[in-house]
Amino acid sequence: MYIALLLLLLALGGAAIFNGVQRDRPRTLAIGCLIVLLTVLFFGLLSFWGEMLWFEELGQSQRFWTVVFAVAASHLSWLYVGAFLAGMVTVSQFSFWGNYLPRVYPLH
Repeated sequence: MYIALLLLLLALGGAAIFNGVQRDRPRTLAIGCLIVLLTVLFFGLLSFWGEMLWFEELGQSQRFWTVVFAVAASHLSWLYVGAFLAGMVTVSQFSFWGNYLPRVYPLH
């Protein structure tokens, strides 16, 4: 059931993304991206939580957190890549909406 729900939500988000791109509907595209993003975050959190509960049941919660923090520290360079990409997306959104809104909603 877990896998079926995951696949259903990813398919729904993928269909919304495809529909938004094909019919040039930015709102549908954004909704599809949001569905996919929230699905991945939700199921990733469930997986993390399940692992944490399993290690706690075995009495090895200290080992779990040691490994989590070690992996996070070793992948810290990806934080810089993510910050750069977030900045690029922000600038591109300002550029897109700055050119799009005046044409759709003129002030004169």
